[in-house]
Amino acid sequence: MPDNIRYVTHVDILGMSSLVQRNAEQAWEVLSGLASVRDHLDSFGVEVTASGQKFAISDRVFRVMFSDTIVLFTKGETEDDLRLLLIATGELFHKAMFNGIPVRVGVALGKFFFNFEKSMFAGPALIDAYHLGESAQWLGISTSETVYLRSKAVNFRSGSLADAVIPAMIPVTKRYP
Repeated sequence: MPDNIRYVTHVDILGMSSLVQRNAEQAWEVLSGLASVRDHLDSFGVEVTASGQKFAISDRVFRVMFSDTIVLFTKGETEDDLRLLLIATGELFHKAMFNGIPVRVGVALGKFFFNFEKSMFAGPALIDAYHLGESAQWLGISTSETVYLRSKAVNFRSGSLADAVIPAMIPVTKRYP
């Protein structure tokens, strides 16, 4: 992508610093559990009914993990990229909660640069996703208004009954700039 506009998800385990200080072995087990959840995405495939195309999530949604954080990001900003990232994010959240790993998640759209070979990842979209997740006082997925509006525009639904991304008054610690 010449303009490097992508969808970005930031996933963070709650309470990891204090867990590491209290019990490093247990913290390692939690991190290993999160890595297993992340690896589940490698085998996950979907058919995007709007376009009729079939995708392996790992072909269009990339991931990186460092410490207690997972970052997912797309190749670009297409409708399919949005759908696939939201599906991957929801699946990751579901598996984390099922395995007893409390996480906060933020999803944003914007400039994001990466270089896997040099382990470099940066951009305003990552900062936005981080702040969205970290400021929320709940276990859940928070999206930027842009991501919400685009999900509405592409009619991203849970089955045929309801919007998969909905507006909500989420308690926050503070608004980010």
